[in-house]
Amino acid sequence: MTTGTLPDRREFAQEQLETMAAQPGAEHPAALRQIAARVLSFTAVSNESIAVDRPQLPAAAVVVGRLANDFGPDYLAVHFDLSAGPDAGRRDYVTLAQVQAANDIMQLYAGDERYPLLVFTLPNDGGVQFVTGNPSPGNRYRLQDVVRVTAYWNSANRTALDCLERVGSVIASGGVPQRAFRDGFNVQPVTEAFFKDYKAAYDDAVARLSAGMARADAEQFTQTLFNRLLFIHFVSRKGWLKFNSNTDYLNTLWDDYQATPSEANFYLCRLSHLFFAGLNNPQSLDLMRDNPALHSAIGDVPFLNGGLFEPTPMDNQAANGAFTVPDDAIAELITGLFNHYNFTVMEATPLDTEVAVDPEMLGKLFEETVNARHSSGRLYVPGSHQGLSVRPEHRRPGRRRHRRPD
Repeated sequence: MTTGTLPDRREFAQEQLETMAAQPGAEHPAALRQIAARVLSFTAVSNESIAVDRPQLPAAAVVVGRLANDFGPDYLAVHFDLSAGPDAGRRDYVTLAQVQAANDIMQLYAGDERYPLLVFTLPNDGGVQFVTGNPSPGNRYRLQDVVRVTAYWNSANRTALDCLERVGSVIASGGVPQRAFRDGFNVQPVTEAFFKDYKAAYDDAVARLSAGMARADAEQFTQTLFNRLLFIHFVSRKGWLKFNSNTDYLNTLWDDYQATPSEANFYLCRLSHLFFAGLNNPQSLDLMRDNPALHSAIGDVPFLNGGLFEPTPMDNQAANGAFTVPDDAIAELITGLFNHYNFTVMEATPLDTEVAVDPEMLGKLFEETVNARHSSGRLYVPGSHQGLSVRPEHRRPGRRRHRRPD
């Protein structure tokens, strides 16, 4: 079996995901067999299916891989094609029907225990969801026993690829599969990596802004700016913001700015309008109807009922030209960090765990950046501050980008 070097696993998995994105769901098992063998170090399986009696799921699932395990139960990689299902958009959670299907499969193999790695092709513009876990006593899964990682179509999928790579490398080296999945689909390494990369982007932006203002002011402004951008990126995953009908909002907004030679500064030409006229729009103006020029600059955005987008004195200073927010201070966050990690819009709950950057992390992230400057204090409290509990007042109808040369 060819397993490939560590970098090859990620590259190969991404190639297979891109192939799947262009195919109907019925053709996905071929690519998943390749991922099972080349990335996860399973043995590929052909022409084997399992009947499933769950109304919300297909009548049969396709077995794409098998892993013999000297340390415990064998593993089966089983694919469910949900691509034609009724659910729309991206899914950042595991359904009860999925967990019940895992239990059904375990019961089929009760005599020679096998744990399923369930692979779901999600509906519409979703992607592929990998679900596994350690069952409770009685050899049955509960919602809180499972963990999942999702690779989305047309996304960089760094988180998902890192998780799959970690699992495959441990199994290939003779490690314990249960431990490989437990550690490989572990939130903590993703969290720590994200904190490190976020801090690097933050420090770089502060250094650039400090050229035109006191460092303490640069830190305060950067923190508020990054809080806003990170929050926007989260809620855009719910489809609340669109630019040219694309929900990959910040990337699309940045690309349009890059393609508009008459605009010289992203913050002044796009972000300030987005923050203070779009997301802070208490009159609930219909921008397409009432302000088409603004709509062409920022797209379809809701009024968010929170204080995060009220202008501060430093925002007013930036608008009046007291200092400049260089594009390079923002580009790394939008075109680098946000594209490297898998973001979920579901807050962490005891029910299951998304291997991604989730909103509960916002509170810790913001607290750490504040505490780096002060002995105490935080901007947000996870799950309770108005910035994390806002909802749109009304609804309106993977890669790295190069910065514009100076």
